[in-house]
Amino acid sequence: MPVITDALITKGTSLTDTPRFREGIALLRGAHALAVANGLTATELRAVNNLAIGLYIDTPHEAVGIVGSGLELARRIGDRGWLVQLGRLYADLCFGTGDWDAALTMMADLEQGLVPDEIAIHSAQLRAEIAASRGDPAEAERLLDSVDGMLQRITNPFTLANHLSARSIVALADGRLVPGFDLAIEAASVAREKLQSGARQAGFIAICARDLARLRQAIGLFDEIGPHGATGRAEGLTLAAGVEALDGRKDAALTTYRRALEAWRDLRLPWDEATCAIGMVTLLDASEPEVRAAAESAREILTRLRATPFLERLEVALADGASTAATARAEAGETVDAGTAAPS
Repeated sequence: MPVITDALITKGTSLTDTPRFREGIALLRGAHALAVANGLTATELRAVNNLAIGLYIDTPHEAVGIVGSGLELARRIGDRGWLVQLGRLYADLCFGTGDWDAALTMMADLEQGLVPDEIAIHSAQLRAEIAASRGDPAEAERLLDSVDGMLQRITNPFTLANHLSARSIVALADGRLVPGFDLAIEAASVAREKLQSGARQAGFIAICARDLARLRQAIGLFDEIGPHGATGRAEGLTLAAGVEALDGRKDAALTTYRRALEAWRDLRLPWDEATCAIGMVTLLDASEPEVRAAAESAREILTRLRATPFLERLEVALADGASTAATARAEAGETVDAGTAAPS
């Protein structure tokens, strides 16, 4: 039974990054059930880890729940290795679901005692992303600089890609859009596992910069593997809406942004909803009721997360959009007045 269960995990995992990802999830669910039924604790923990990673692309909150159960098992049997690995994964998932304080608490717990270099690096990366997103770029840079020496000993491309991604977020939060974009593109190019999220991050930065050429570059990377699962579809809609808006197809963009926001809300991923709304407000008429409603929802999310640089970016985009809309209305009024003026 252990051999069969391990084989199912390996096969299922290999399919989760392909269009057959749901088949992979089904195999991983089966492997997990077999491991639980036969008391194969080490195999169960491996199944939890791989299943949660696969589940996040479709049902992120289910992924958080199954990792939580794996953490309980790892604590119960005293398996420090799996406790650290699943704890790192739990923190990552909590960042995505908008529970940043839980992510920070988990990483702080994992740092008690000796931890492998990769875990120390990952903790610094995650804490730096949150510090930057909460308006402390100096602390974020300090955290990332503190593990540069460790990075020289790391060969795992995913760890290196995560570091580039973290530096991209720091640059974005600090208002350095071009360096942030370049770092996100590099992160997406370094590790296949980072391709979709790195390309989406680059796309968001391009939208903030109102840069259609860079947005198309990000989408080119995103399309290399195509959208997988509900999160991939929401990411694809978010990027497509940006292209439509920058290409002057405002009505189409409004419709696509509406679909993207609905998708993020269905997934209960508030951070992604907020960044999608920032893009919407940046590129569309801020006087539109749907745009203002999206902005209000984003404001509530960003305030709760204490994501001050992004809240400031939202407010600036709202002010710019309102000013642009007012100017356009004034110009339209002048044109109408001129066209209807009585002949002398």
